[in-house]
Amino acid sequence: MFCLYYFRKAQIRHSFKRFDSVDCGFVSLEQARHILIDLLGFSEEKCAHAIDIYDKDGNGQIDYEEFVDFYAMVEEE
Repeated sequence: MFCLYYFRKAQIRHSFKRFDSVDCGFVSLEQARHILIDLLGFSEEKCAHAIDIYDKDGNGQIDYEEFVDFYAMVEEE
């Protein structure tokens, strides 16, 4: 169970790095929209709602901590 926890954390970190390709510490809202609409088939409305929820500080970016919650939501879809 303990190893699974670290495996999941590594998996999430890897996904974050994949979308944060310039290593700036965040995923832009444009990138988040691409993930949700183009890769996962979300509607515009559902995408906008998800971004409103997961951009918790409202700065127009999804940082790593926000991405962890975002990733968990995406996995549930």
